[in-house]
Amino acid sequence: KSGWWIRSVALDSHPDAVLVIDHQPDGRLGGQIYSQSSDSAFLVTSVDEGHAVFKQIARTDLIPDCRFIAKAPEGTPDAPFAGTVSTVPSLNSLPGAAKVLYLDFDGEYVANTTWNATYNNGNAIDAQAPGLDTATITGIWEDISVNFRPFTVNITTDRAVYDAAAAAERMMVVFTPTYEWVGPYGGIAGVDTFGNQSYRVCWVFSSLVGGTHDNAMAGSHELGHTLSLRHDGDTTTGSGYHQGLGTGDTSWGPIMGAPYGKAIVQWNAGDYLGADNTEDDVVLITNYLGRRSDDFADTHPSALPIGLAGPGNVNQTGIISDRNDLDVFRLNLNAGQINLTLRPYHPFGTSTEGVNLDVQARLLDSNGNVLVTNRPDGTVEASINRTVSAGTYYLEIDGAGEAGSDGYSTYGSLGQYFITGTLPSTGTTGPALAVTGNGYQIASGDSTPDPTDGTDFGTSVIGSGGTSHEFVLHNIGDSNLSITQISVSSGEFTTDVTDLPWTLGATATRSLQITFDPGTDGAKLAIVSITHSGQAPSPHTFTVGGLGEDSASGDDAYEPNNSIAAAYSLGSDEQTWLSALNGTAIQADDDWYEINVTSGFEKVQINCSFADAEVELGPPII
Repeated sequence: KSGWWIRSVALDSHPDAVLVIDHQPDGRLGGQIYSQSSDSAFLVTSVDEGHAVFKQIARTDLIPDCRFIAKAPEGTPDAPFAGTVSTVPSLNSLPGAAKVLYLDFDGEYVANTTWNATYNNGNAIDAQAPGLDTATITGIWEDISVNFRPFTVNITTDRAVYDAAAAAERMMVVFTPTYEWVGPYGGIAGVDTFGNQSYRVCWVFSSLVGGTHDNAMAGSHELGHTLSLRHDGDTTTGSGYHQGLGTGDTSWGPIMGAPYGKAIVQWNAGDYLGADNTEDDVVLITNYLGRRSDDFADTHPSALPIGLAGPGNVNQTGIISDRNDLDVFRLNLNAGQINLTLRPYHPFGTSTEGVNLDVQARLLDSNGNVLVTNRPDGTVEASINRTVSAGTYYLEIDGAGEAGSDGYSTYGSLGQYFITGTLPSTGTTGPALAVTGNGYQIASGDSTPDPTDGTDFGTSVIGSGGTSHEFVLHNIGDSNLSITQISVSSGEFTTDVTDLPWTLGATATRSLQITFDPGTDGAKLAIVSITHSGQAPSPHTFTVGGLGEDSASGDDAYEPNNSIAAAYSLGSDEQTWLSALNGTAIQADDDWYEINVTSGFEKVQINCSFADAEVELGPPII
């Protein structure tokens, strides 16, 4: 039978040895044998079907489990978070992405993994929910999403999204106060275990870490380990965990250190004072998750016009996805004053906690001569304020560092930015189309649904009538623009268009409503195509996405029952099928039921009947 097998075994003088075997469906074997009390271990590799070789190696060459130091001294729990939440909000940073990092906040029952065999004598781990309110969960999710914004991965709190992802393309981080089975650490993860079903999860012990931002930092740290990253230490202090530098808005630390209380935490390549690890974090993460495609041109000849939310009013967003990425926008201007503010995405309002990108802006003339460079020390925002004559200009956006001994390099200055402000009346000749959602321009070819510009529709319940978002088509030129065709590639996304063609005069706008009404559950994507008579590109295309869900309360009437703490009580009635209690039960995720057994009875018999035998169904008794 294929699958992972984890067993405690006795080898010579090591009764605590652990055997981990992966038996693939094609007959190949793999795995390892190790003991915490021995310096040696064995790798198991397949020679051919049914035959394997055991190779003795140093135990340190196996997958290490990296333990993250706790913030609270000596593992003393912090005061509990205020408030509790009975239902975790469904949040997705990149709907439809194949790779998934799932943030678990509702408790998790972990059995038959390396964690159980190595640290808990083979016993199951009943990790309790941390008791976080909706605002705290959302803050942790936003903060971790910022850290992974450059990569093609969906940071999700939705268990159904995790379950739908391929096992080899997902990882779960469990936020829990249940740490006693392993010790008073901030968290623990196996290095290079993304998609490894022997480990399946990594851990953050929320009560030993601190508040929202520090929990997010710890979650990113442990997920980083699963993507093969090692600790960032400090040779100046001898600590294996760098504590960070500086104070205030631009205080900084490496995610793979322990920068508790630092506002800006970033991936790095060991370019800070006292670094003991020079691995390239971004490259290593990209090897697992992939990198988002470049959203805007890096060169002046290919630059698109900046996004306008009306004549002269700028509202533009973009992503700096790696250290070599520049975003360049073309400004065709009449004489007048430029006033632009550029800021990174702030997970917590105006606070710099959780910010990754430190923005630098440059204004150049049509010949590429630099007119203004702005990136003030002590802040992560930039601005351009300049009086100009009529002509063509270029705005360059880049990631910056902070100068000084407590500063940081440009390496990890990545992520999403926003540009707002005003320009002199544009000098665009002829018709030209711009598309905005929530006031932000959507570039032609944009393939990443984003809640910021409305292209991410979030979760929509099947049969509820759908979710509608409004987009605005702008003629930013000086003559009539004709819209001749608008289409959507999937029938689960529809428009309100019935009267094409449309004619938009100079500076005129027209609203376009798109409705997401899923017919089945799961992640959905579609391409919107707008054919027009303006400047290229035509058609103007962009991708929209959303998540279909079976019902408002979950996959069946017994939800939410995804953890032992939320188990649905069946009472003490005997000989009663679930379908007779509250309708058919659907196993789309972990489902828990509580049975009350009368005192004196020693046996529980459970009969299961199911309609689709895609998997073997065998309920454990806990």
